[in-house]
Amino acid sequence: MSRSKKYGRTWWGNAWVEALERIDYNTNRLPRGRAYANTGRVSAINLDENGRISAKVQGRRSKPYKVEIKLSPYHRPEKND
Repeated sequence: MSRSKKYGRTWWGNAWVEALERIDYNTNRLPRGRAYANTGRVSAINLDENGRISAKVQGRRSKPYKVEIKLSPYHRPEKND
């Protein structure tokens, strides 16, 4: 898949974007999100201590809407010695 802008800055960021592309292969969400990001319509991005990412997005309507993503904490497996 060809992209005009690279979003991942690290190997982990690139892996995250590639995983999202595999999951969201048959919808328009990622292309639409990229178009919004590339044209400056995403603002007020926030990551809180609970793993919640929120942003305001200016879509087709006059008032921006809020997008929220909740991530479960990632814990390394404990080693049993």
